Amino acid sequence: MTTPSLVFTVDTEPDDQWAPPLADGTLPPFAFRNTRGLQPLVDFFHERGLPVTWMTSWSVVRDDESARVLRDAAAQGDEIAGHLHGWETPPFLDVDARRRSFIYEYTAEERMAKHRELLAAHRDAFGAHPVSYRAGRWGLDAMELAHLAELGYRIDSSVPPGIDWRDRGGPDFSSYATGAPRTWREACGLWEVPASIVQMSAGRLLWIRPLKHPRAELVEATHALLERGADTVNVMFHSSEAFVGTSPISRTAEDVERLYGDLAAIIDAARAHGAVGRTLRDAAPSA
Repeated sequence: MTTPSLVFTVDTEPDDQWAPPLADGTLPPFAFRNTRGLQPLVDFFHERGLPVTWMTSWSVVRDDESARVLRDAAAQGDEIAGHLHGWETPPFLDVDARRRSFIYEYTAEERMAKHRELLAAHRDAFGAHPVSYRAGRWGLDAMELAHLAELGYRIDSSVPPGIDWRDRGGPDFSSYATGAPRTWREACGLWEVPASIVQMSAGRLLWIRPLKHPRAELVEATHALLERGADTVNVMFHSSEAFVGTSPISRTAEDVERLYGDLAAIIDAARAHGAVGRTLRDAAPSA
């Protein structure tokens, strides 16, 4: 039996990405306190012998100080992966100044142009082509999968099983299995490593994600997922949630302290089942 993987996929993006528009209707300018201050989070994982996969957006890659922290993390074994927000990535359209659009609201040509800009930024900052990817706002569809494969990605992690965001204009993943979701291969050849969401009793869905549920439930869900034979515990959160005042759910030091406590509890629960820390690229099959 293959040893299960414990993977941390951190959406690494500017501060307060969901802040309301300014008085003139435009989105606030990008700020990078959280990404420039990633070192304590890097240290937390590395002190526990755990690599991290940093799903990194265009403006963060183009911010020199943020990119330096990420380069240092990569030199210690972390993975730098792609994460595309359409409004944050050139070539910019008029709508990008005012709306946080899902990727499928752009034309095929606009989508590919933004993807190519993200890849160019990664090559410039890190000297490498990312192999793993997560869609901003979980905006995944068949065209995105085809584009990712064409662009040379090997792994996607844009599926949160059981979640339906149609009421927000988003995608519907409610048909995806939530018993013990395992890595699978898409028709385009990409490996899909879903976010770890598990269905408990009475249809209750628990997302193994710090700050999402009470800590005891996060531990319960981690145990349940591995007891049911999942090959990967894929724990996602946002980089801004680990820094005071840069996320709507981490406004205080107590919030950030809770996040670290949740992470430690998830790690202990997963290790009780023999799970091994891996990056996303190392957790996915190689062929």
